[in-house]
Amino acid sequence: MFPDSTDYPASGKYYLEFMKDWTERKYKQITLIVIVISFIVFIAYAFFYKDYIANERFFNERISGIINEEKHFEGDRGYPWLKIDGQWKNIGKFGVWAQRYSNVGDSIVKDSGTMTIIIYRKNEENKWEAKVFK
Repeated sequence: MFPDSTDYPASGKYYLEFMKDWTERKYKQITLIVIVISFIVFIAYAFFYKDYIANERFFNERISGIINEEKHFEGDRGYPWLKIDGQWKNIGKFGVWAQRYSNVGDSIVKDSGTMTIIIYRKNEENKWEAKVFK
């Protein structure tokens, strides 16, 4: 009289197998999505945190003196190091324009608590001229 429930594909053991396969596929997809998002968040955090630390360090640093030498060290993204009064200083991405303008013998000033770099250079009349980089 009544048909057996196993005669219908959406019921019984067929339904359970279908749901099991579907659940496993969805679980794999969700796991992959979570892993990819976690990786992206980790990379973004590492990049921005490193940038934040560099900003803070540069902001709080005081640089003052005569530029004795300029050098590029490997592993510093091509940013120059300036030897100022016998100490190597990396002005990084903040001082790229200042570094391109500066020469050995110029005076450099950067006060703590500011991002402004001032390069002083003697002109033909032997007077100091200031060039400000913000």
